[in-house]
Amino acid sequence: MKLKHFLLAGIGLMVTGGLLAGVTYAYGAQKNLTWENGPKLIEMAQETQKISADKKIDRLEVSVENQAVIIKRGLDFEVTTVHEKKSKPIISVKDNTLAIAGNEKERNTLISVEDDTAKIIITIPKNIVLSEIKIEGNNSPIELDEVKSKAISTNTYGGALTLTNIDADKLTADDKLGSIYINDATIQQMAVSTSDSQLSLEGLAASTKGKIDLQNSHLDLYEMEENNLDIQLSGDSHLEKNGEEITTESFGQKDKTLTITGQNSVVQILDDTESDYDDYNDYD
Repeated sequence: MKLKHFLLAGIGLMVTGGLLAGVTYAYGAQKNLTWENGPKLIEMAQETQKISADKKIDRLEVSVENQAVIIKRGLDFEVTTVHEKKSKPIISVKDNTLAIAGNEKERNTLISVEDDTAKIIITIPKNIVLSEIKIEGNNSPIELDEVKSKAISTNTYGGALTLTNIDADKLTADDKLGSIYINDATIQQMAVSTSDSQLSLEGLAASTKGKIDLQNSHLDLYEMEENNLDIQLSGDSHLEKNGEEITTESFGQKDKTLTITGQNSVVQILDDTESDYDDYNDYD
């Protein structure tokens, strides 16, 4: 009997949601039906703000939760936001620093009339090299593509951080319970620490120096034959090359300029040219 009531309630909710979605769409509101302690209609908005060249932006600070971030190169300095109308990201410029803060709630969408993915797209002119990019993300997919900055620092929890074709003198990255993908990057000095995370390096410049520290994490190294690796693992860790386990927990090359330490972690050295990141992009 209880099951019947649940089914009837579910059908009623679907019918009600369909009617609400149809009515709001007919009037141009294009709202989505979500569940937040009961059915709730949300309305998404998209806005673009151009940043005047007179501001002479030199630094970028981004702090987000539950929303996607894309930082890319383009013609003009601008910020495009897609957000719930009631939770617009805060954009400010002060002392040559562009600061963006966005905080979206996790939503359980029942009926979607439009894309309800909250996102921030930051376009940096191709002729600008920033002095610093600082990012903090919580459960957010974050992408940097062809960005140039003297320093890049990230602190992420959950979500996925993807750095593609970036050019930086120094990279500092800390992640917990998420993933980091670094592809075809030119980085002079790097310091990466992970905890319960997935880390993938592919085509990293051979001149890269620095340290990677893994705690209960998994690291894949693709096309890194020219990098001077120094791998030291401890605890319940495993070191593999092309799918075969290496009995020793240490591995060294040449000058050992890129040090990798790991506790209860897995490191795989792979000669394959296609990484899991490539497979992931195939589905985009």
